[in-house]
Amino acid sequence: MQIQLKRKWLITIIIILGLAVTNPTESDFKNYLQAKGFSNRSVGRTGYFLIFSIYEANSLPSIIFPEASTSIHQTYIGIFKNFIYIHGK
Repeated sequence: MQIQLKRKWLITIIIILGLAVTNPTESDFKNYLQAKGFSNRSVGRTGYFLIFSIYEANSLPSIIFPEASTSIHQTYIGIFKNFIYIHGK
């Protein structure tokens, strides 16, 4: 019984450390958006937790036609060096 409890704690600690080490950075998020073709974005980390982060990307207005451009706001969760789309406007 005691060995099983120690094993569960060890596995839990390893998982949490793995999540913490693979928590993506803001630079990773910018690279992700550029790879997706969203280079004209204002980005930032709005929430940092040990095992994941929350990022937001906002479209920048068009310089040529600012009145015709619409603002796009998207939120992502960064975990395991990946980004998961949550919602947008």
